[in-house]
Amino acid sequence: MRAVLILPLVLCLISLAEAASRRDSRTLTQAAYVLRHALPITATKLKVLTADRALLTSGDDGVVIVTRINHCSYSIMSNRVGGYRINFSRLNGTFEREGAAESARIVLPGNSDAACSLPLDGPDQCASTVRLKSVSPQQEATLLAGVTYLLDQGGRASAAPVDRP
Repeated sequence: MRAVLILPLVLCLISLAEAASRRDSRTLTQAAYVLRHALPITATKLKVLTADRALLTSGDDGVVIVTRINHCSYSIMSNRVGGYRINFSRLNGTFEREGAAESARIVLPGNSDAACSLPLDGPDQCASTVRLKSVSPQQEATLLAGVTYLLDQGGRASAAPVDRP
């Protein structure tokens, strides 16, 4: 009798754990995509190792490691260009777009330590603004979808564009 009651409970818990793992993998994948655009990284092949760590390869960068620091903060490290950390809970819910229609730079405003560059030598340099490198219109839509998703996961409002004159 107990086995009949316990088996559905165990299956339900396994199902919930698998759903959480898929969600965490998606969040890490979105963070890797956003972080890759914050640094001059050419690696494009993403391999999710765990819910908290992924590798980017297939570029001139060697191995690039993406790490979840907590539920809304992620870092990316490369032995060629140093690293970068973004705390999505410290970003505001809006972004600005700089540039022409064919190539734009996305600017994400936030609090004083929303983004920190992690140089190979020297102290961390933190700032209140994240400037993502220029992207094509096709990449921009994907990038902004990733930013919106991560802001939502961090408990902030969805990203909404602010056009600069």
